[in-house]
This record gives sequence, structure tokens and C-alpha cells, in this order.
Amino acid sequence: MHTPSTSPDNRTVLSRMDEAELLESPGKAQAALDKIWNHLDRPIPDIATGSLIRNPDPQDDTYREKLRRLSVKIAIHHNILPTSFTLKGVKCTDARPCSAGSFSEVFNGTYSECEVALKRLRVYTMMSVAERKKVEMSFCRESLLWKNLKHKHVVPFLGVANDVFHDTICMVIPWMEKGNLRHQLNNLPGRDDYPSSYSTSVLTLDTWLHQTALGLTYLHDEGIVHGDLHTGNLLVDGAGHVCLSDFGMSVISDATSYNYGSIHGGGASRWCAPELFEPEEFGLTSRRPITQSDIYAFACVAIELYTTKPPFPDLTNYQVPMRVMKGMRPPRPSYPESMTISDELWSLVEDCWLHDFDQRPSALTVAQTLGNIVDKEQAVIADCNNPQFIADNLHLIVSGRKCWRVVKGPRAVVWPPELEAALVKGLELYKPSESHSKRTIGRFPMRNKFISDYIFQGTGKRRSPKQVGSRLQILRDTRTASLAQTSLAPT
Repeated sequence: MHTPSTSPDNRTVLSRMDEAELLESPGKAQAALDKIWNHLDRPIPDIATGSLIRNPDPQDDTYREKLRRLSVKIAIHHNILPTSFTLKGVKCTDARPCSAGSFSEVFNGTYSECEVALKRLRVYTMMSVAERKKVEMSFCRESLLWKNLKHKHVVPFLGVANDVFHDTICMVIPWMEKGNLRHQLNNLPGRDDYPSSYSTSVLTLDTWLHQTALGLTYLHDEGIVHGDLHTGNLLVDGAGHVCLSDFGMSVISDATSYNYGSIHGGGASRWCAPELFEPEEFGLTSRRPITQSDIYAFACVAIELYTTKPPFPDLTNYQVPMRVMKGMRPPRPSYPESMTISDELWSLVEDCWLHDFDQRPSALTVAQTLGNIVDKEQAVIADCNNPQFIADNLHLIVSGRKCWRVVKGPRAVVWPPELEAALVKGLELYKPSESHSKRTIGRFPMRNKFISDYIFQGTGKRRSPKQVGSRLQILRDTRTASLAQTSLAPT
């Protein structure tokens, strides 16, 4: 028994299609495109799961890729889409676009009683007939690529509507209430306002990066290059998951002139890999993005998340390409100017934007590395909130057998209240063993130094040992006064 995706019967029928005949016959083209898409649109279970590990039939993968290329050729040549793409009952609820770029506008709408986003190409009002034709071709290409994608970290493509706006077609996708990652960065608590949530905020950023890498792994596995990766194209669904969107928009940009990135308001050159500036220097024949270009852009997304600024914020769009070609990269984010990036993540970022694109890691490697980073950070947060963990380790602290790495230099610090409580509780619970001398137990400077380093390890904030001792004393005095007041209160 054969699965729908690997059925020899389907292959036999589709293999009889003559490509030249389909490109010359509009009547046969629509029927053929519908038949091809009926085959391509059948789900493959382990693709849809979002799992990093896939074991598909290589022969089937090759066949599907051939069908995908043929469907794109037919659609572009005849300016048609599969019949199943067209949605009925789509309505626009906005009089004006809720967001707009140089080449598209997004409106709020409804479809089947669900809130949706309607993405309309605005280039129609400013282009010649020839340019409009090219954009329509690119629209067909992006629709075909996007509609076939099914993954947890890819925005679903519902279809297209041709009766919502006058003389133009629009894409229909689910409405993402939380917007894109740029909006989410603005909603995160300010650095000075969330000392107790520093580790959690770093974990959030790294989780977003991990989910982005998972989506990118899927795209590359499907033979698709995103080509325009930045936080504006990373949307967040209701469950807080990052989903990739806007596939093929760089092709729409190329349809008019070489102005890569004008789609999102100027400056995608800041996310552009060096091989896209001077392809001939790298043995390439065009500026078309490749999978390794996505990896470079991913590194720039990490910088954008940690600094809340685009890469090279102090350079003009004209200066960026020249500096990148000379090997310049954004500096390492660090507190207090930005969130502090970990050694492990920084090493990954540096690998992702290596000048030689062949030396950059695959999306799968990036996703696996970030998965390990996120797991470690979750464990650190759990430890920081566990008083018993601190109590169990205090005997190592006071005996001087626990040494933590100290980062030199002044650090502006706000004490994390949650960790304060954990430390005080840990000190109360700690019962030194008989082998520890009173002199060792009384080594408060060693204890305070450990606490200072421990806080930095878990939160990125720094307090000197002297400040630690003073703060602990204040906590004890406050606690003693509170207990005394409680005991004096009338019953």
C-alpha cells in the first residue's frame, strides 16, 4: 500500500504532462496546475510535526521538488493560481491599512468568522504595465511557495481573495494579535524595571531565536530560502510561538529594480550577507539569496533582539555594504547598553556571519545549539528560584571550594528581589557539617563573593561582596523587625 505522496499511479499520470504544451495551452494549464497542486498539498506527517529529524523518501522529495518547479512555471507563465487557492467570503474590516511597507499594505479582515490579515500589494498604483506584470508573477511564485508550507513555526497561508479590493488580489493569512518580534521587544519590561526577570527575559530572547531556527530548518529542508529574514517578518501567534512569514518578498523587490529590503521600510542591507553585495567575489552569478545568506541574517536577528536596534545603527545604508565587505560585524551586546549575550550564543553568532558562506553552520546545527542553550538557561532559572539548591551549596561557598568566574569592570546593578529571598532562606536552612571549623564558617567575605558571582551568573547583574554583606544585613534586620512586630501584635 502506497501513501498519497509516494503513489506510483500519481507519478505516472503527472509524468505524462508535457511541459511545453502546458506553457502554450492556457486551457490545459489550469487543469494541470490543479492536478499538480492536489498532489503537492497532501500532508506528509513528519513534515507537519515541526520535528528537526525527518526521514522522508529521497525519491519522493526529488519528485515533489520537480512538481513544485513545474507549478511555479505554469503559474507565472499564465498568471494563474490553483483553483483551490481562491477563498470566498473574505471581508476587509479596515478603511485604512494597519501597517504598510514600500510594496504592500496589511488590512484587518474576516474569513469564516475568524480574524485574518489581508496583504495587498500596493505597487499596482505606481508601476508601469510591464512592472506590474513582473510583480504579479512574483505574487504567484510566493503564493505557491508559501501555501505548500506546513510547520509550527511558519505562518499558515490560507489562500488568496480577488474580490476584496478593486483591481488587485490579496493574500489571506491568520491575524497575529501579538504582532511581530519588533512589537514584542517594545512590550518587554525595560532593563531598569525588571531586575528580578533578567534571566527570564534572556531565556525569552533565546527561545525566540530557537523557534526561528526551527522554522528556518524546515524551510531549508524544503529547498526554500527565506531571503528577507528580520524581526519584522517574524510574527508571534497567540501561544507566543515565533512564526516565519513573507516568503519571496525579495523576489517582488527584484521585479522592479535592485532595492533589496525596501519592502520593510529601508535597510535590509543591514541583514544582508556579503555574498549578496558582491556575488562574483564569492563565485556566485547573481544576488539571489542562498540558504547560507539566511544564516547570516539570523545572526543579525540575534543582534536586533539583544540590542533592540537594527545592525549597524550608527551607519548609513550606503556605508553598511562597504563595511561588511571589509569584514566588519556588529559588536557583542553587553549590559548596560543592551542585554548581555552569553559566550555560547556569541560563539554561534560569530559562526553564522563568517565571511566565507561555506563555513557557516546549517540551520539544523543552529537550531540544535540553541536548543541546548535554552535547556541550560531554564535549569539556571529553576536553580535561582530554589532555596534548597543554594542551601545545599553553601558549605562549598564558605570553605572556599567553589570559585565562580568574575567579570572585571564596574556593573550597574539592581538587586533581584526573588533571588534575595532565595539567598536569605538558603542561609537560614544551611546547617554546616561538623568538619567545618568555626573559622571557616565565619568567612563571610568568601560567602559574599560567591553570592555576588552567583547573582551575576544567573542574572547578568553585579554587586560587590561588600554590597552583598550590607544588603544581607539589611534583609536580616528587616526580617527581625518584622518577626518582632508580629510577636507583639495582639491575638
